[in-house]
Formats: sequence, C-alpha cells, structure tokens
Amino acid sequence: MLAEAQHVLAVRHPELCVHADEVHDVATAALVAAAEDAELLVLAARGDGGFPGLRVGATALHVAGRAGCPVVVVPAEAADPVPREQVVVGVDTRRPAEAALDFAFEAARRYGLSVRALHAWAPVDPPVRAKFQLAEHDLLDLAIAPWRAAHPDVQVVADAEPGGAGQVLVDASAKARLVVLGRGHDASPGRLGPVAHAVLHHAACPVALVPKS
Repeated sequence: MLAEAQHVLAVRHPELCVHADEVHDVATAALVAAAEDAELLVLAARGDGGFPGLRVGATALHVAGRAGCPVVVVPAEAADPVPREQVVVGVDTRRPAEAALDFAFEAARRYGLSVRALHAWAPVDPPVRAKFQLAEHDLLDLAIAPWRAAHPDVQVVADAEPGGAGQVLVDASAKARLVVLGRGHDASPGRLGPVAHAVLHHAACPVALVPKS
C-alpha cells in the first residue's frame, strides 16, 4: 500500500521527489519525531477507526498539539463547491501569533489568495457596540501592519467580529481555502486550547496549526 501511494503521488506530481518510509513505532510518536526535521506535516483529520460522526481522531489531535513544525489537518469530508479565495488567520490583537501570520501570508502569496485577518471580541451592549467594534478594528489593523508592509502583493481584509473566537473562525472557514491558527497561547505544553479544538472539529476546510517560533 505504501509503495502504491508513493507511485500515485509521483504520477500526480512529477515535479516533486516523493519518498516513502515505513516506521515501526506508534503512529503519534513516529509523526512527532518526523516533524522535528520537517517544514510542514499534513494529516488527515481521522483514520478508519473511531466511531461514526467523529470529525478529528486522537492521532491528529495528539500530533497537532506537539509537533515542532506547522501541522495542516485536512477534514475527511470533501469541501463544499464554493469559491475559496481566502486564507483566514486568527489574530489575537493583544498578543498576535507572529509565526501563524508569517505562515498565512506566505501561503496566500504562494497560491495567489487573499488573507482575511480575523479577530473576535466579546459582544457588548448595543449602545456602545459600534464604538467597541471600531476600537477592536483599529487594534487589528495595528497588529497586522508589519505583515501588510512586508507583503504588498497580498490583498488583506481585516475583520473584527463580535463573538467567540472558535465560532467566528468556524463560520469564516465556510469560504476559506485554509484557516491558520497559532498554537501555544491558550494551551499548556502538548495540549490544544479550546479555540483550536473547536476549529479542528468544525471547520469546513483544512486547518493549519503553527507553533510559536
């Protein structure tokens, strides 16, 4: 099966050099070890095991929380046939994840996509909502200014949306080619935080988790 997969990939992507390695180890340990020398690790959200309706398997969650390189988790279900011209990146304006922003802007540049920088903030009462939204949007513009300047060829949309970060990002994934999150701010070492969990389990597109540099 491994040789067959290697052959299929080599035929589909003749410009690439494809290697196949068989490792006799627990899958999670082997993948985390492979990530030590990798620039990117790509995983299916789940394998053949588990129960019906399971969106993300234990292996993907374990590796995504521990790998030393960016991990892209690809959902098992095919994406809806809608235009997907954006790379969405979640931004915490108080402590932006620089490595995640680097990854998002470079991915957008490489594939000719736009970046949607998305920041979620806690809803407030209607009388002051507009004022808060303007302030949060200003903070977002300030946070992403260095990446705008470094990538003048990448179109950027900055959105500050009221609501929980997980739900806001999941909603945005419906029209995204990729959602990018930083890993490390809202989680203990080796574990994913609630936002990453929510997005991995419900996003309608691949999700990239990028560890702090």
